[in-house]
Amino acid sequence: MHLHHRQSLVFCLFIAVIFMAGCPQKRDLDGTCATAKGLNTFVVVTDQLDVKAGDRSDCRKMSFASQGVAVVSYTIGRPFEKHKLHGEIVAYNSNEIVVAKERVVPETKTIELRFPVEAKKPYYVDFKALSGKHGYTIKLSHENECAKCGPAEECVDGRCQAKQCKPACDDFSEVCDAGQCVSPCQPGCRSGKVCDAQRRRCVRRCRKVKKCSSKQYWSTSSCKCRTKAPSCAAGCPPGTVCRSGRCRAIPRVCPSTCPKGQHCNAGTGNICKKKPCKPANARATSRIRDGDNTVILVNVGSKHGVRTGATGKMCGKSLKVLAVYPSGTRAKARVRASLEEIANCPTATISRRCD
Repeated sequence: MHLHHRQSLVFCLFIAVIFMAGCPQKRDLDGTCATAKGLNTFVVVTDQLDVKAGDRSDCRKMSFASQGVAVVSYTIGRPFEKHKLHGEIVAYNSNEIVVAKERVVPETKTIELRFPVEAKKPYYVDFKALSGKHGYTIKLSHENECAKCGPAEECVDGRCQAKQCKPACDDFSEVCDAGQCVSPCQPGCRSGKVCDAQRRRCVRRCRKVKKCSSKQYWSTSSCKCRTKAPSCAAGCPPGTVCRSGRCRAIPRVCPSTCPKGQHCNAGTGNICKKKPCKPANARATSRIRDGDNTVILVNVGSKHGVRTGATGKMCGKSLKVLAVYPSGTRAKARVRASLEEIANCPTATISRRCD
């Protein structure tokens, strides 16, 4: 009986120890950034923190194929439900330098971190809790600036820039436009002449090319050797090109196609400008004598692009719009002519603004 009593006592102690210890807990492997789990774009990840249970930190690792901006969004708890977590979320680069940081308080359910990232380098986001317990979700997205590149641009190191011509254009007679070598001389040069891209004009072509000394260069425009200007061996700033030993401005050339509502204006340096706006054709609906002038009402207004202060002509006489009515289809103007002078003119032209 004594032996049986001792065995029963040992068994009870073993049960008590098991009861006090509880069930074995699964080890949390994302507590430090050295053992961080991966985070992929547009995949919603669910996790939780419990300070009392010892789970105080969750770290996630990410990397990207191209340069851009990383956006990490945390949503804590359910909609319309207040959570109990206090802490912060910190983003690091591979050198453990903080690139973004946000506080976590019960009043804030959604926290978003945005930070620039380089291609194929690791980054980390660490959710550190000071108190509380709650579940949350994480969503990662990557914004690539190159997605906004236009047809005349290309992506270089994650940024949009004008397409480069390969092979390089002839630096005398051509310019690079949207990846293509084009001549700024329009129309093309006649036989015996070549385009000077810098001056945007055709110059005579040299019959013979002479060899110049080291201190001189061959001038295609004058067909003779000229003394070199100060060297640009150190490189030329953006928007310039080295020609004849000097950094010179690259002439502006309209792109292959101008934006809608614009045209190529050679008179302002070959750049895209708004198309000229044709005047509005108006009909006078009434005439009132105003001393030596005449006040008229016309059937055009703001809906036709006519604004107060606009000018125009009626019977060859100048007019000015005094007011535009709220309806947008009527306006009042003063014509610098007597009522008799414009009696036989039913119509007028008025300048307008094209938006």
